[in-house]
Amino acid sequence: MNMDKEDYNKKKEDSSPHEEFQDAFDTFQAPKPSEDKFQDVEGSGEEDEAEAVDEEKRLENERRAKEDKMSPEERNTLKEEALELKKKGNEAYLSGDNEAAFQLYSQAINTCPLTFTEDRSYIYSNMAASRLKQDRKEEAKDLCSTAIELNPSYVKALARRATLYEGLDKPHEAFEDAKKILELDPRHKESLSAIQRLPDKIKEKDEKMKAEMFDNLKKLGNMVLNPFGFSTENFKFTQDPNTGGYSVNFSK
Repeated sequence: MNMDKEDYNKKKEDSSPHEEFQDAFDTFQAPKPSEDKFQDVEGSGEEDEAEAVDEEKRLENERRAKEDKMSPEERNTLKEEALELKKKGNEAYLSGDNEAAFQLYSQAINTCPLTFTEDRSYIYSNMAASRLKQDRKEEAKDLCSTAIELNPSYVKALARRATLYEGLDKPHEAFEDAKKILELDPRHKESLSAIQRLPDKIKEKDEKMKAEMFDNLKKLGNMVLNPFGFSTENFKFTQDPNTGGYSVNFSK
């Protein structure tokens, strides 16, 4: 693979101890809740999530304002402290202590100034690697997404997320990541293989979703038709092999 000077320097950085690895969730009769209470609980959950997002954004803005008042030297000092924490996290990761590694990476991300987006993307990707080792795939996927938001051309994070998407039975998303990787690195072997493999998985997933949809529609249809002495068995669905569409025929 051809690399320009910037890519070469990044390759050196990736292979250093500071960078991430190649590969590294008595009885009491309670009163029956009303439907309104269920709705309140559901709404409350959504409100709590929105409040959490707002609070996270507020804290980020406060941190950014504080860091904006720092001198370049102060920010660089914090960056070096973060890189040292990441290095210790790498050592814990290599020793197999994935939780300790994650905690050290978390300290690193909380130390590294927001302006150093590329360095922060590497730390988030390392956090994803440690969570993946703990089989916490959803969390690892989300951490990869954060790394990619900070560094959209970060191939390693994209590749890791593509693998996670495929493992989480999300072939459509995995395919999109593989396409993005090949735009950045046309010779990326894993993505070249994924582009060939994933279309069949996408088709299988679509057919499964379609079958589930028809099953749900059938159940709903029977609820409506049964009082009139009919059922969905009175309706025959025939798929057109050319268009993939369906025609419906009624029979008594």
